[in-house]
Amino acid sequence: MSWEELSAIVTEDPTDFKSWENLISSTEQINGGIVKASSDEDKQLLRILYQNFLVQFPLCEQYWINYALWEFKLGETEKAKDIFRKSLTTLPRSLLIWVAYAKFMINVETNRDRLHNQVLEKGRRMIGLHFYSHLYYDVYLDYLKSEDYKRYVFLLRRILEIPLYHYGKYFKLWFKLIENSDMEGIALIINEDDLKSWGHMGLQDLKVKLRKTYIDLYITTQYHTFKLWNLEKKLTHSNYFSPKPLKEITRNDWVSYVLFAYTQSTANPHTKNQHLPYFNDQFFLTIIERCLIVTGCYQDFWLIYAAYYLRKNMVQQAKEQLLRGMYLNPILNVDLRIQLVDLYLITKEVQKAHSVIVELYSFLPNSYEVFLKYLTVEKLAQKDFNLLQEFQDKLEAMQSTEYEAQFDYLFADILRYNIPVENLPALYEKYDTKSSLIYWKSYLSLNIFYLKSLKKFEAIKTLALERVDPKLKDDLEEYIKGIFY
Repeated sequence: MSWEELSAIVTEDPTDFKSWENLISSTEQINGGIVKASSDEDKQLLRILYQNFLVQFPLCEQYWINYALWEFKLGETEKAKDIFRKSLTTLPRSLLIWVAYAKFMINVETNRDRLHNQVLEKGRRMIGLHFYSHLYYDVYLDYLKSEDYKRYVFLLRRILEIPLYHYGKYFKLWFKLIENSDMEGIALIINEDDLKSWGHMGLQDLKVKLRKTYIDLYITTQYHTFKLWNLEKKLTHSNYFSPKPLKEITRNDWVSYVLFAYTQSTANPHTKNQHLPYFNDQFFLTIIERCLIVTGCYQDFWLIYAAYYLRKNMVQQAKEQLLRGMYLNPILNVDLRIQLVDLYLITKEVQKAHSVIVELYSFLPNSYEVFLKYLTVEKLAQKDFNLLQEFQDKLEAMQSTEYEAQFDYLFADILRYNIPVENLPALYEKYDTKSSLIYWKSYLSLNIFYLKSLKKFEAIKTLALERVDPKLKDDLEEYIKGIFY
């Protein structure tokens, strides 16, 4: 397929993932392949395609990496850094991106302190508890081994406590380090206070004691690694974004893992063991962010993320996650947007709530839930908003449509709104040919509970029993009996 044909396809359907991939691949080979000496037009075309692709598919980790490395190949090192940083704003705990970023920065960053503090250590904090973070630690350790041996030993020791897929190889490195150490090397392994508390021991005795100490730690780490593996093994083929819908079993497996991490993060701080890495908030954040690379188009996971922050009374952070999710989820996933609206209302950001709900309502005018939320926000946003007129207009619009039965519930819900009850009878009378059970129940309630008119109630009762759907007449009679008994 030609470049022009592929371009036409993605213009017509921006969600066609395969055609996007083919278009980018074709562009990379344009005019014999893009190189540093290529024309500005060809290079800019490649940039625009990557940018547009990543707007459409921001969860594609490898394409962020490819884009950054292309800029580097074209001699734009600073642009490459910016793209890596932007990718980590979008996917802050992407193991794949952090590994690529670390390798890249080790090669190009001349300021070693900046490299260590702003890249390597930040990466460790962000993805150091990832079950497959050996990929990152290998890069970090290789760098430290030649640049800063003391930090190498410290990092290796730190890794030993983390349940990782390749936890065993780090213990082998550690035991080898103990075996090959002299007294100066031992001083790097054990701090001075602990060394003094062990008394006067020879080098070999110290090594024996250290091996025993770390064998105990090995057993502990192994236990927690196996515990995580029971969850991880179900997800070995689900660690990256796919444009295809996830199988239900895969979604359920991710739900199980995320809820496990959530439960651990909410454990009582006075009873949980702080030495176990997965009993803390960082573990939950690692798991949920890792999960969202795969499941970001499903609102349930964003709602769990928001719930995590709300439980900590961190409303701003909850809103931020819902906003991230909103841009990744189809408009039909209304729960995410409804919760964001609710949080904006809690924090008195009415205009922001209004912007979200108006957009949602414009796309889903026939959603009952969305309509009710729209009314709530509009009433707050506009002092002269006519609620009764909105109800009347919506009921009229839904007449004789497939949504009529759903919107009959407005006759019940309107009683909860701050509308003078004396203005409501005319609205109900207009629809007294209906057979809807909820309509007649609501009409009766209006007169007996709100208008306190027994005479009118009796008249409407007679009419209701005549006109209600015959299949629902018994239900109506039971409702009427319940009013008086």
